[in-house]
Amino acid sequence: MSHQESLSADLDPTATPRLRPVDVQVDGQPDDPRYVLTDPLRISQAMVTLSPAALQIAAWMDGTRTLEQLQQLTRQELDYHVELSQLRNLVHQLDLALMLEGPTFENYYVELLTRYRSAPTRRMDNIEGLGLHPDHVAEGIGQMFSNLEPPPPATGRLRGLILPHLDYPRGLPCYQKAYSRLLLDPPPQRVVILGTNHCGRSLEAVSTIQAFETPLGISRVDAEFLTRLESTCGLSIRTYELDHQREHSIELQVLLLQHFLGADRFQLVPILCPDICGPTGSQPRQVSGIDLLHLAQALRELLEQDGLKTLVMASADFSHVGRFFGDETALHPEFLEQVRLADEQLLGAIINHNADDFQQRLIERQNHTRVCSSGSIFTLLNALPATTATLLAYHQAVTWEADNCVTCAAVAFEAST
Repeated sequence: MSHQESLSADLDPTATPRLRPVDVQVDGQPDDPRYVLTDPLRISQAMVTLSPAALQIAAWMDGTRTLEQLQQLTRQELDYHVELSQLRNLVHQLDLALMLEGPTFENYYVELLTRYRSAPTRRMDNIEGLGLHPDHVAEGIGQMFSNLEPPPPATGRLRGLILPHLDYPRGLPCYQKAYSRLLLDPPPQRVVILGTNHCGRSLEAVSTIQAFETPLGISRVDAEFLTRLESTCGLSIRTYELDHQREHSIELQVLLLQHFLGADRFQLVPILCPDICGPTGSQPRQVSGIDLLHLAQALRELLEQDGLKTLVMASADFSHVGRFFGDETALHPEFLEQVRLADEQLLGAIINHNADDFQQRLIERQNHTRVCSSGSIFTLLNALPATTATLLAYHQAVTWEADNCVTCAAVAFEAST
C-alpha cells in the first residue's frame, strides 16, 4: 500500500465530500486531455491535475453522495469501474489541496485570517498590475495626472464620486475627471470607499480594520466609525475580512488619495459590496449577512449625525464585454455602441439618484453586459443625501487584441450644504 493510500484508508466510507468552487483549465493534448484545478479565491496555491473521469467524479462531489454512491454513479454514467481506494485517494488529494469544504480548509482559512489580522498593515503587493513601476510610483502618478483639465464648475460640496477600479492606464480618462473634481474642494477627513469583491469568500458586504499600506505611506481605518456602523447594523461585517487582502478595487483609490491628499491626512472606511442582481437582490445570501440597503441606510444615518467631512466613493466599473468575457461575437463598433446605450440607461438612473431604477434595469436585462459593481453603486446612491449628480466622463477601455472591453464612468455628487 502506498503512503497516499495509507493516509486515505481511514476516510469514513459514509463521508460525503463537497468540492469548493474551483477554476478549471484544459492541459495536455487533444487526444489525452488533463484538467488543472485551481482555487479562484487564491486561498490555496495548489494545482491539481485530473483525468476527464476524475474531473467528472469531482464535479459529482456535492456534499450529498458517499464514496459508494460516487462509485455507482461512475459505473452508471461513465461505464467505468473505480475502486473505493482510488476514490479515497482522490478525496485525500483534493482535501490536501484545500479544494474540499471541511475541517482541513476551515483550519487553514482561520490560520490565514489570524495572520492577516495580526499583521501591522494590509500591504499593497501588485504595483505593476495597476500600471505603475514599483520604484517610481509617485512619479508615475504625477505623469498620468500632469495635464488635468478643469471639471465643470462645482454646484456645491462634493459628497460622493463614482470612478473606475480599472488599472490606471485603461481607466485614466475617468480617473482624471474624478480626481480633478475632488481637488476643487477642501480635502475630506474621512473617505468611505465602496469596492467590489471580485474573488473573495464572502457573499455579503465585508469590511476590514487593517490599515492600508502602499509605497506612498499608511492610511488608517476609522475604527471608531466602523464600530458604530456595525453596532447600528446589529452585526459584524468583518467575518471574512481576509477578502480584502488581495482585492484591488479599494487600494486603487487609496494610492491616489495618498498621492493627492497625503497618506496620513484622511481616514478610511473600506467596504466590499456584493452583487444586487441575483435572486435575493440586496438581501443577504448568508445567515450572517446584512441587507445592503440596510447597510447603506445605516451609513447614511451615521454620516448625517457625524461632523467629520466625509467623501463616499464607489470604486466601480460598468460593462465587461467581448469574447474574453464570454460573448459569442467579436467586438465591433456597432456592438460597442449598443453597450454605450445600455450604460447610458444605467447612468440615467444614477444621475436621477434612483437606486431602485438602477437595480431594476440590471435585473430586467439579467445584467447582460456584466456590470461588476452594482452593489457599490447601489450602496452609494442609498447612503448619500439628496445631491445633484453630474456625469464627468464615460469611457470604453477596449483591448482589441484580447477582444475585451471594460467601460467606466466618473460621476460627481454635490450637495448645497
